Amino acid sequence: MTLTEVLVVVVIVAVLVGFLLPPLAAWRKKARLISCVSNLKQIGLSFRIWESDHRNLYPMSISTNFGGTLEYVASGGTFRHFQVT
Repeated sequence: MTLTEVLVVVVIVAVLVGFLLPPLAAWRKKARLISCVSNLKQIGLSFRIWESDHRNLYPMSISTNFGGTLEYVASGGTFRHFQVT
């Protein structure tokens, strides 16, 4: 192959990569969105399972003595609602 043929091949590959990168970025953004929605759905489902096992009360309504997180609400430790124990 001559130098000009190699340069033509490199330019064609660069143009193709330039056309393909924006759609790939959009797909990656959509995948992150789907992952986030799935995580939120799992959190909601876990709260529903919790309340069905604990007299229709959510963890923030039950004392820590009984496995809930009621005392953490006033102290600003609300992340503990989502902490796995």
